[in-house]
Amino acid sequence: MKNKFIKILILSFVFVPVIVFADSSTCPLGADVTKDLYGALQIFKIAGPLLVIGLTVYEGIISLSKGDMASSIKPFFNKFLKRMAAAIALFMVPVLVDVLMQLFNIWGDKGSCSLTQDTTTEAVSK
Repeated sequence: MKNKFIKILILSFVFVPVIVFADSSTCPLGADVTKDLYGALQIFKIAGPLLVIGLTVYEGIISLSKGDMASSIKPFFNKFLKRMAAAIALFMVPVLVDVLMQLFNIWGDKGSCSLTQDTTTEAVSK
């Protein structure tokens, strides 16, 4: 219980100043850091499912080449389920981080620094 409180306290000291003192016109992290962080998150989102597919195919071929399919199917299936859980996490964590970053005005849509959306329309004079 004490460790969780300390971790939450540390995270609040790290993120609250960025959220509270964020200027609505500029990126709090800077344009380069924002772009790099968003790009890294997109790489994780793509690489996770590709790694699951590649490693599953590789291990499937290895288990088929052993010849005794009955004894090797259960460990293969267990590894597959663990890989799927990891791939889902690798896909969902960047999505959640992106939503939180947009919610707290750290970056705009698709990692851009335009935090405010211009929704004003000019009135057409008649």
